[in-house]
Amino acid sequence: MGIVIRVFVEGIPRPQGSKQPFRRGNRIVLVESSKHLPEWRRRLVSALQEHTGYYTPPKPAHVTLTFLMPRPKAHYDTKGHVKKRFKHAAHTPRPDLDKLTRAVFDALTIAGIVEDDSHITSAVIAKRYADSPENTGVCITVEA
Repeated sequence: MGIVIRVFVEGIPRPQGSKQPFRRGNRIVLVESSKHLPEWRRRLVSALQEHTGYYTPPKPAHVTLTFLMPRPKAHYDTKGHVKKRFKHAAHTPRPDLDKLTRAVFDALTIAGIVEDDSHITSAVIAKRYADSPENTGVCITVEA
């Protein structure tokens, strides 16, 4: 497998998936429940499109995603250092890994990195707390 694209998108990763139904007249309209998703998707698509110049989307594609999530304030001491007991803490709170992934897979399709997310046949996906001096965001690697 060869790397087709590798990019880091800075920001707080946002989930996609939950939708809320609203009645408009006699129609039901589904709206994303995350108000932060449109901005996160815009950042993803913008960063990904910078890498699409003369580009043919791979079929099949392998994707590696590493989400770097913000640490809660309780993880830090008064000097701003991560407390020893939280240094290796796993990121188990929400958002769910599958919903974070869904947002990135859709952005990969919108940006033209993959023709359709059904062409992604394998993936390695992880989430963890960002360690100083790392920024929050997602590292995306696409391989053919």
